[in-house]
Amino acid sequence: MKTLNQYTDEKLSKIYRTYGAFFAFGTQQFNDSKKEGVVYVSLNSGLICPKENAPKLLTEVKQLFIDAEKEYLKDNGLENIIKYELSNHECYYTGDWVEAFYITECYGATKDMVYNIYCENLAYNHQY
Repeated sequence: MKTLNQYTDEKLSKIYRTYGAFFAFGTQQFNDSKKEGVVYVSLNSGLICPKENAPKLLTEVKQLFIDAEKEYLKDNGLENIIKYELSNHECYYTGDWVEAFYITECYGATKDMVYNIYCENLAYNHQY
């Protein structure tokens, strides 16, 4: 099963290149990547973008994730996505399935669905 990141990573990198965005986690990285005469803004998590391109970049990134989430759901089905997120967020170790619900509700999952799938797979995930 492909993860959501596998639907977005390559396209996301292309969007960043198109709009001159880059990641910088300190002054040195910023200075190494910036272009003279360009005004930059910090968008999130170290993402830096020329100010004039930021609105277009954010619009394209938002649409990319909307499209990728639809494709991810179509390819994998809601039940498999819930199972993946339960494992990915280590819900069987922590005993807390709610985080998986928060991640999957955008795909149409309900609390009952996530809880039931969690319970159905609890014994399987605790075999030693």
